[in-house]
Amino acid sequence: MKNSTMKDRINYKVDSIMSKGTISLILFLAIITACVAVIAGVAIILIEKVWADESVFMAVWKSFTLTLDPGNLAGVKGSVGLIAVTALVTLSGIFITSTLISIINTGLSKRLDDLRRGNARILEKNHTVILGFNESVFSILSELQIANENVKKACIVILGQEDKQYMEEQIMRRVPKSHTTRIVCRSGDTTSGFDLARCSLETCKSIIVNQTEDSAVIRVIMASANYLKKHAIQSNDSDAKQIHITASVNEYENLEVAKIAGQGFAEVLHFNQVISRIMAHVCYQPGLSSVYMELFDFSGDEIYIESFPTLVGRTFQDAYMSFDKATIIGISREKSIVINPTPTEIIQQGDLLVLIASDDGVSVPTEAPEMSKVQNIKSQPIASAAIYKNKHLLILGANNLLPSILSELDTCLPPNSSIIIAGDNNELQKSAEEKEDEYANLNVEHINANVIHRGTLEKLISRGISHILILSDTNVSADISDAKTLTILLQIRDLAQKHNLQFGITSEMLDIRNQELAQATNVSDFVISRNISSLMLTQISENRLLAPVFLELLDSAGAEISLKPSSFYIKSEEPTDIYTVAQTVFLQNELFIGYKKVTHVAGEPNKMLIVTNIDKNEKISFTDDDWLIVITNNK
Repeated sequence: MKNSTMKDRINYKVDSIMSKGTISLILFLAIITACVAVIAGVAIILIEKVWADESVFMAVWKSFTLTLDPGNLAGVKGSVGLIAVTALVTLSGIFITSTLISIINTGLSKRLDDLRRGNARILEKNHTVILGFNESVFSILSELQIANENVKKACIVILGQEDKQYMEEQIMRRVPKSHTTRIVCRSGDTTSGFDLARCSLETCKSIIVNQTEDSAVIRVIMASANYLKKHAIQSNDSDAKQIHITASVNEYENLEVAKIAGQGFAEVLHFNQVISRIMAHVCYQPGLSSVYMELFDFSGDEIYIESFPTLVGRTFQDAYMSFDKATIIGISREKSIVINPTPTEIIQQGDLLVLIASDDGVSVPTEAPEMSKVQNIKSQPIASAAIYKNKHLLILGANNLLPSILSELDTCLPPNSSIIIAGDNNELQKSAEEKEDEYANLNVEHINANVIHRGTLEKLISRGISHILILSDTNVSADISDAKTLTILLQIRDLAQKHNLQFGITSEMLDIRNQELAQATNVSDFVISRNISSLMLTQISENRLLAPVFLELLDSAGAEISLKPSSFYIKSEEPTDIYTVAQTVFLQNELFIGYKKVTHVAGEPNKMLIVTNIDKNEKISFTDDDWLIVITNNK
């Protein structure tokens, strides 16, 4: 620049050097120190003739010692000029030394701060990356720890916008410590390529997008997919192409956009559709939520997809009866899933079997037994609608899940089913009223009332209600919403005891920590929205092939899990082996996966025992109050 002065150029040069960091500053001071020592040493030799009998190097060395140790100045004797030069050298040394200490201290502080913030790059392979930190992360971490129990050195990396120390403290409080899984936190932007690189995204085995807003989910999916695609192209790394992203969106309109953003890397679930379908079926089938939780989490039995070459060429019926400690429920063939196929379906080369088992790799097929010829089998056709005859549902509260729940109930309940919707969310209730003409089987009545009021609840439950569904208030925080739900539950329990009423209660909860409090209110089922979503995302992150299985089980047009009275299949009070039960259910084109037993104790609420994937060699006696858990087709 024409108007720049020497001072400006020097200042700019110094600023440039200082902006380069601690190492550059130390080198800069080292150069200044060397210059001062050389100039002072040469000046003393030339001007004062001191140290002239020694080499120039030794003169410079003595000058250098004066810059580092002010105590050496006391030993200097000679003319005033010599003392003046050595004093200036020593003063320069004091300035340089103090500046050096300050720079080193600042550099160490910055480095410690970087370590505290977790800015170091992750050097891991086959780890799971969670992008986002919120309430759902604790369920995800707990499930991943269980999934990694057989892995010696598993690692989970969390990238969130929160401070690293805060995330670690919250995890320490909410998640039990694992001996096999390390949890590493990093603070940063989940859409930044730089921050994704710090998590070694290209070497992980799967990515879980843990965001609450659909817009954030889509942005994170896009950033992750772009990063993986770019790395796969640049390095020609086939492993990077195998990494998959698991995410969920709230609105159906955003589902296709999220899949496009994923560029083939992403498995995306429609969260509201999944939860609505689960809640619709759970609210009139007490105990069904426990079945879903058993299949979706990693503790106990869960769903696996495995290859069994010895079964190739045999029918699905043969395969179904060939496992005594596992339950076959479908076939995975060429990226498609068929749940509960026809009995005569032939297992082909390359087919994988979908099964419920205690762990992967433990199921071994045996010789299928012949069909039992016992007298307590009931082989007449079963009318599913008869199970739910004369059921009257009461829905307390309203949120954005209500229209989907009603649509789902309309497909699975018999004609003239009665539903009462009570609440003070006029906008959502009005939206549901507008769709009443679309319902073929439902008679819906809307009541505008404060459902926390005891008098209102007393009038509602006295109308011959068989099942109650309580929806969360999404217009307030999770704590306030769950507090309102608990208040309603306590009053319903008291009113039921006072009037000697019996009905099933299903409650939607937003925070899993409130489940223990609600258990004292005799609720039949809990549907914890965030927790179910987290469980499913975690399962799919471990095995991408499970995504179409869950979609099939939770699609209104596909197969579904249902509870049906055991008396429809097996004569009560007669010991029967599980092989016989499974064969009997199979005759109805359904799959037996477990049972629900109900025990009655005088003065206490009924207790339910849910059992899945039973050893088929066991024998059991069912009562008229027991139910079988089956998979049936809606198609």
